[in-house]
Amino acid sequence: MANDILYHEVSNIIASVLAKEQSLRRAVYSSSYKVRFAHLFILFRGPIMHNTQASSNAADDEKCSEPKCNPFGTRYLTDETRVWDYNAWDNVEWSDEMSKNAARIVEAQKQEAVDGSKAEKLISKPEKQWDAFYSHHSNNFFKDRRWLLKEFPELDMNNYPEGSTVRVLEVGCGVGNTSFPLLEWDTHHKMSLYSCDYSTVAVKVLKEHEKYDGSRISGFVWDITKDAPEAAPAKESLDFVVCIYVLSAIHPSVARQAIDNLVSLLKPGGMLLLKDYGRFDLTQLRFKKCRYIDENLYCRGDGTLVYFFSNDELDLLLRSAGLVKRANFVDRRLIVNRAKHVKMYRQWLQNKKALLRLSCETLRFRTLLADILCDPVVGRITSDPELNGNVNLAYVLLYEFLAGAGLGRVSFFLVLCSR
Repeated sequence: MANDILYHEVSNIIASVLAKEQSLRRAVYSSSYKVRFAHLFILFRGPIMHNTQASSNAADDEKCSEPKCNPFGTRYLTDETRVWDYNAWDNVEWSDEMSKNAARIVEAQKQEAVDGSKAEKLISKPEKQWDAFYSHHSNNFFKDRRWLLKEFPELDMNNYPEGSTVRVLEVGCGVGNTSFPLLEWDTHHKMSLYSCDYSTVAVKVLKEHEKYDGSRISGFVWDITKDAPEAAPAKESLDFVVCIYVLSAIHPSVARQAIDNLVSLLKPGGMLLLKDYGRFDLTQLRFKKCRYIDENLYCRGDGTLVYFFSNDELDLLLRSAGLVKRANFVDRRLIVNRAKHVKMYRQWLQNKKALLRLSCETLRFRTLLADILCDPVVGRITSDPELNGNVNLAYVLLYEFLAGAGLGRVSFFLVLCSR
């Protein structure tokens, strides 16, 4: 509807952007200003402008699904006789027989599932299991993620100009095994870091760590399936959200709500950097009896939950939240125990999704939308009392009607106005 707050906010963003565009045009072309285009390039090199560009066609979209350089390593098993030469091999494809065997293992797990009452208890209060976990292990369980910049070079602050401020939220921060390495690598203090977890014990341990610097990092408790607390960053204020092994730790029925909450914090063009467990990972296949809860959902021995995504499932989940694919692939790694001659197959999913805001797409098609409004019938919507002559709001409603996700929300209004 035309009185929807979202659409009014988007129209205000469009008006602001168009005003800035006019100022920039005057600065570039007016004889009273001398602006070098090299300076403009530096001004716009930041991650926001870079990441707002969507693929123009399906072929380009497919190209984005594979990294330009393999972030997981480049050791490929081309000769089976050399499998025992190293401890790990990258991008090892599964055979049909391996897939069938994995499916048989999962089917056997279903036959010895977790008791229903126990499963309900674990699902209803998952944060309690993590509180117990961190109360027991403190900061002595997980290792620091020293591989992070290799897989997500976007977080390397050396790639950004001096004076930059890059706002990052790490979700599921635990006791700082990602947060503290990020601060350590950021020698010029360009990163403004937020770190959250739904375990109050974990956040307490994080804040008590000797490396915790309140001027550079803000730790707070947040169950991302619920509304953001006051301590969370403002909406549309973040350049990156880092989400590593987090979605798998919550029930799949609330995963979409969690993603929506995270997406709302990203700037237009901001990115969600995600890594999580893939379907038929070694971890899933190793579960014994009384660990299976539901389809691809399990509980560990400590009661914490873990869900295993398929690549298509996760991709659809993220796209439905308004995200555009930058990279989405499966890391299939063969881990080798050379002493015992045992092969272990790992599967992780990695996603990089750039936020596609309604305002960005409306601006992208503004010229076309303006032409459509020139039609004498369609153009009458601008004179409707609810629009009150707001052309930018008309652009937003037209885009939602023609190409956006809000067809069901605005179509009836547009039909009425065009009669």
